[in-house]
Amino acid sequence: MEKEKVIFDFLGDEFIPLEKKREKPRKIKYGVIGTGDCGKGHIEGVNQAADDIEIAAIFDTDDQRIKETLQILPNSQEVKVCKSSTELLAIKELDAVLVATPNHLHKQYVLDAFEAGKHVFCEKPLEASIAAIDEINRAWKQSGKILQVGLTYRYAKIYRKIREILDSGAIGFPQMLWCKEHRPPFPISRNRDWRYDNEKSGGVLVEKVCHHFDLFNWFVGDDVKLRKVSAFGGRNVLDQPDDILDNAFINIEYENGVRASLSLCFFSNLTFSDTPVAHAGDVEIGILGSEGRLCSWVNTNLIEIYINRTEENDKIIINPDPGPGLKDIFHKGFLHQHLDFIKCIREGKQAFADGIIAKRSTYACFAGQKSIREGRVVQCNEIISDDEY
Repeated sequence: MEKEKVIFDFLGDEFIPLEKKREKPRKIKYGVIGTGDCGKGHIEGVNQAADDIEIAAIFDTDDQRIKETLQILPNSQEVKVCKSSTELLAIKELDAVLVATPNHLHKQYVLDAFEAGKHVFCEKPLEASIAAIDEINRAWKQSGKILQVGLTYRYAKIYRKIREILDSGAIGFPQMLWCKEHRPPFPISRNRDWRYDNEKSGGVLVEKVCHHFDLFNWFVGDDVKLRKVSAFGGRNVLDQPDDILDNAFINIEYENGVRASLSLCFFSNLTFSDTPVAHAGDVEIGILGSEGRLCSWVNTNLIEIYINRTEENDKIIINPDPGPGLKDIFHKGFLHQHLDFIKCIREGKQAFADGIIAKRSTYACFAGQKSIREGRVVQCNEIISDDEY
């Protein structure tokens, strides 16, 4: 029997077969600004949704990256290669712009896109400073358009399943959370050295672990305020500038007393050369609740649950189903976040990972970096005021 062709409709776990759709909506046309590793990762994910999304134009300052990108586009002969972002944004047929440039360049491209009347999908972090993030959010609110930020783990099936487990009360309310990511260093090349400049990246914690702090925020409750942060970190092993961390421990406390800890290392598995850097090692995230605990590993797609109040201390193992016909490329949730984005565009809904959520994902990062620099506990209201929540 021929394999059934499906389109993912982002409504929880619902997958709707193409032939059961009442009518086929028109494709959402993307313009892509920035075609480096991350930009190409987005494009490869979007290629799976060719019935819903069309890459119509691309712009990058590097001709080689443009050539590589055209090779992975199924409609490459129809894609307009623009010589500037201004030329791309002037294309009336574009519905949305994907910004996948280095962090410090996000603001101007996003502001220009809103000015041109486009919806925006911007890679995380939203920008390299709180001030620049605030500028973007002001422009977004004035534009009436959709802003979604690439906090892809919010769209990953494994973390959606964890949220479902928490909502069920199976392990009680979260009391302590942890995350461990021990991985190789960021790759170094002509077009990647911005990650080794804190002014351009926002800092190692902002660039790398806003994903994980966003998950902490979501699991604890997006409306629960972060109270304080204590962090230790430094450059112990790698040959890089002293202010570029290669390891850190970050401890955070929320206003409701829930605590979380993150361990980050950049000098693990250095000989793991046959595995793409984005997938080397695994990310462990765990939660201790009042009634039990769970632990998860994203790349192995595994959740283990232990319930306290049973004679056997029952262990439950879950391997979340990624869904028929769909494959995560680059990072978990990479495709699903775009399917939700186009759903928001079509229905005029606010994005699940919008500019406010994106800003909150950076609070512990900026506070943690300040804590490491100054050797003290940092109160969150030193980073943002209470009325900014």
